[in-house]
Amino acid sequence: MSLYKCPVCDETLELLQRSWRCVNNHHFDIAREGYVNLLLAHQKKSKQAGDNKMMIQSRRQFLNHHYYDTLPEKLSTLLKVYFSTDTFSLLDIGCGEGYYSDFIQKNLPECLMWGVDISKPAIIAAAKRYPNISFSVASSYRLPVNDQAVDVVTKIYAPAESNEIFRVLKPNGLYISVTPGKSHLFGLKKLIYDTPKEHDEAESVPVGFERLDQAVLCDTIEIDNNQDIANLLAMTPYFWQLSESRHQEIAALTALNTEISFIINIYRKTSGV
Repeated sequence: MSLYKCPVCDETLELLQRSWRCVNNHHFDIAREGYVNLLLAHQKKSKQAGDNKMMIQSRRQFLNHHYYDTLPEKLSTLLKVYFSTDTFSLLDIGCGEGYYSDFIQKNLPECLMWGVDISKPAIIAAAKRYPNISFSVASSYRLPVNDQAVDVVTKIYAPAESNEIFRVLKPNGLYISVTPGKSHLFGLKKLIYDTPKEHDEAESVPVGFERLDQAVLCDTIEIDNNQDIANLLAMTPYFWQLSESRHQEIAALTALNTEISFIINIYRKTSGV
């Protein structure tokens, strides 16, 4: 069965040449970069939905220097526990420019990877760099994905609707949610806020799921150049909260040590169909 469903009428989409089509002849062409746009105009809250090009470029440059690799390494290890030999499908919600999606797929060749993000610039960047992954522009609150179509859903920091995740997962499917640990980027936050606060680590178990496991990753990264510091700042929401004077202070830095911390919750779908 095809993974995609039509965002207009909810019928299954089938790939015909370079176009995804449903029985009602709604069609969505594959762009030259290799992705498909399944986001309808009324599903966007703004003309430029999601992260902009500047944020995408900053994130790509920062991740390319492997500062956060401890996270996809751990995710790959956990997935190997649950899918040691079997081929499985994984939907990465809020995949951004695709770094984590590609990292996991390279570590698990048996993984059939699909990535969705509401940011068109992010998906364009992802599709151009990682042609072996199926990427689409879509809203995480109305996924253009058939019921019970995927084995695993991952969500790294992205906003999402747990009912939608429940719907697209197969029976007993896995939902992996990644949120910031309490000390994540605290070294950076101390440069931004006079009284920085720790992140709230609490996450409720979604309805219809049971928690199988939780992993806590903590580390310290040392950044020794201004460009990487600037990229880290630009890929966070803090960038838009800074005063001009704080922007200038951070722009002058040539070194930064900061904690990174990730909470990984693994849930299993336990009820319903």
